[in-house]
Amino acid sequence: MAEKTIFNYVSEQSSELVSLLTKGTTTSKSKGKESVNQWIANMQFIVVVKIYKLMTILLKGGAYENKTRRQTALNMFVKYNVGRIKLYFTKEELAGKASVVAPYHVSEGSLPTIALVAQGNILVSDVSVPNGFTITNATTTGEVSAALLKANSHIRPGDQFSIVHLVQGITPEGIPQIAIRLHEFVLDKTSVALFYPKIPQSMFFVTGNRIGTDANAEAGGMAYVLSRAYGSKLLVSSQTIVLTPGYTLYKTYSSEAQKHKAMESYANIEDRYLDPSTKTGEDSQDPEDEYFAITGVTLNGTPIVQGSGSIGVSTGEVLVITGSKLTDVGLKASILTNPTVDPVTMDLSALGSVVATNQTITVNITTNREVLCLLRADNNVIVYNFGDE
Repeated sequence: MAEKTIFNYVSEQSSELVSLLTKGTTTSKSKGKESVNQWIANMQFIVVVKIYKLMTILLKGGAYENKTRRQTALNMFVKYNVGRIKLYFTKEELAGKASVVAPYHVSEGSLPTIALVAQGNILVSDVSVPNGFTITNATTTGEVSAALLKANSHIRPGDQFSIVHLVQGITPEGIPQIAIRLHEFVLDKTSVALFYPKIPQSMFFVTGNRIGTDANAEAGGMAYVLSRAYGSKLLVSSQTIVLTPGYTLYKTYSSEAQKHKAMESYANIEDRYLDPSTKTGEDSQDPEDEYFAITGVTLNGTPIVQGSGSIGVSTGEVLVITGSKLTDVGLKASILTNPTVDPVTMDLSALGSVVATNQTITVNITTNREVLCLLRADNNVIVYNFGDE
């Protein structure tokens, strides 16, 4: 049997939407605006997980200082970005694994944020250098380090600068796709290594008495992340990707016009499905689904609320789901088995032994996994999203 990836999941959601909009019914009996809005929410979740996969090299290295033992980098990335970033892709774009540079929140910590602002056709930071200092092809990393330490009281020897550069591209088929480039250097006044070309000039350039980009920076977005070892902890600055001057693709793909275009790529859609003010009687909840609900989830007795970040479960733990009509409808889980592959939708039994009634499902965990969300078993619609605030 072929592996069930998150893109299969998108296809299943798409089929539901087509049935809804062309026949007025769905196989799950879930109708109207609610189904469309749920599909849109699911798309945002999928988009964010896709971006996480692209940025794993950065995010798994300690980008979230306040991450707890039970949370992963994916937990945190989903928490800070789902619900805040809105992107809409057509059926063809999703199939082509589309991705768009957006103001993703890529780190969170206690070190001062490094500001980046657009000035003309460049980005300029609030990182200072001494008057008259420039970086040439002959400048060493030691000289750059000494200049930064002299002009910035919040920076210390041994700190690391990570330059996160998201480059926007378009495939020959017209699908937007991102390439990530990560450049790093440690502040070491004794280093005799040449600063350029290890660090691209376009990404770290002196303009006035500040550090920024030059006019040759490729379109997309970037951030400077400062990190510091502190005992057994890694401290980081809180950073969000800043879009390069003139970059408009995020604005295009987050617009209402693109949202409508995305929906139309699955089927002709009437405005009433997107506008709550035009809701009609046929958009109401199906009586058979009226009492299906998840009222709570606990792990070892500790409540797990939606938006708290996807949860890690380990052998010997107990996951309890409470609600109504749970066995009538059935539940599955979106599980991340490996951070380098897409989440997989699986039966709850994949996590361990299951004891279920209509009001309570108890899973005695027999494996180590990460659970992103719970879905209805009949149509794979997300009903309890740990990462969706």
